Amino acid sequence: MASPYITRQAPPEANMGLNMHMEVAGCPTVCKHCWAQGVPYGMMPLEDIRFALEGARQFCDDAGIDFGSYPMHEIAAHPQAAEVMRLFREVCGDDFEPLPTTGVPFATRDDWRELATAIGAQGTRHFWVAFHGLGAEHDALVSRDGAFQETLLAVERVKCLGFRCGANVFVTRELAAQFEPMAETLQRLGLSGMAWDVARYYPTARARQYEAHRPTLDDLRPISDRVRRLTIYGEVQWKNLEAYTEAAWVRKAMRDEWEAACQPWELIPQEGVSLVCRPNLDVHTGEAGLYGQRHGNLKADGVATTLRRAIDYGPRSKDSLYRLPDPLPSIAELAERHGDPCGQAVYFEASSMRYRWLDRAAGKAGAA
Repeated sequence: MASPYITRQAPPEANMGLNMHMEVAGCPTVCKHCWAQGVPYGMMPLEDIRFALEGARQFCDDAGIDFGSYPMHEIAAHPQAAEVMRLFREVCGDDFEPLPTTGVPFATRDDWRELATAIGAQGTRHFWVAFHGLGAEHDALVSRDGAFQETLLAVERVKCLGFRCGANVFVTRELAAQFEPMAETLQRLGLSGMAWDVARYYPTARARQYEAHRPTLDDLRPISDRVRRLTIYGEVQWKNLEAYTEAAWVRKAMRDEWEAACQPWELIPQEGVSLVCRPNLDVHTGEAGLYGQRHGNLKADGVATTLRRAIDYGPRSKDSLYRLPDPLPSIAELAERHGDPCGQAVYFEASSMRYRWLDRAAGKAGAA
């Protein structure tokens, strides 16, 4: 999936941007691989969302700064989900197409039909869910009993209303062993597309636990040809799995081939100030689930004061937000000291492997 940040065209004189995740509603699942570290929490009242969005929009317009925002973690869990989406469309111009969702709200809410219809009225015609395994394996990895069946039901429900629905499929060691029944189950759903992927690694407690489920080359090689016929993503990776083992990443780092092996998005420097607005309207440098310096509260301290502090504080890299040591070792040094030259675990992105080595360097890697 693409980055959730949405932007509007900056005036010609603008030389920076401000992106702000708004934590409008908690996630009903706690997925172990989740980049956004979603957890169940209460919802942000609609009027608070309006106050924060419109205030930030006005501040940025007055300052000649590009502004973008996105609602997190699970917008469909908000009691007024359609109204929240309408507000973000009005202020930020987003069309929520496709709309990522756990699917759980569409399986558990009594008003699921009205919810999906209202979301469709905002322009969404395509939903996108995620699967982490078959049955109980999925439930365990999202920390919710019955979540697999709830996601299946959600797909059936939105499709019966005329929507399209696709899915990410995160391949674990367990899912690879259950490939045939998993593939058959998903194909019966009539999905609009499936992106079969290996989860990224982040230097977080959750991701360290997830490593026990990361597939190896031996897990993936028997299913690679069949996955390539199903997936809309990762053709290069699934065709050349040997190039994405830890052992292969070690060789690339030691041979000065690291940058050439990076995905294009991994080489783009961070631009602008990235913020997250918590449900109580506290604003931090960071993004949903990743909280750096607190700059104030939009109501208690005022929008202009809080956002001015954030801008004066300036952009911060993901490395600093993860509180990684500074200065950092070179990639060759990391590979030599902390890489496994025989490692067969598979990482599709260079950044995932780098973060894994940095965790080992800090003594935080945990058991895999």
